[in-house]
Amino acid sequence: AVSGVPSGATAWAHRSATWFAVVGGFDLPGLLDEAERARLVASAARTDSLGLGGYGAFVATPDASYASRRMYPHDTLHRLAQLKSEWDPANIFNRNHNVSPEAAVR
Repeated sequence: AVSGVPSGATAWAHRSATWFAVVGGFDLPGLLDEAERARLVASAARTDSLGLGGYGAFVATPDASYASRRMYPHDTLHRLAQLKSEWDPANIFNRNHNVSPEAAVR
């Protein structure tokens, strides 16, 4: 049923995916050293590179623009940015995986 909806019909466009994977790790204070932290990040990056994109509830990265690019294909991101520039040009609602109104210009 998920793949029966055209990818451009909603904000979530990765409808042709045949699998879903979640990679996670716990970086509690004092638990990981720098080498282990680097291995964890590298492992997540390798898995991420195999997929079509990300699902918002499971994209956790400090780089907001990377998260948006993984969640939304270029055309979808541009469409969302255009809507954002129309409805929230001051980017007041930004405490999520933010789609910046400026992205519409790019």
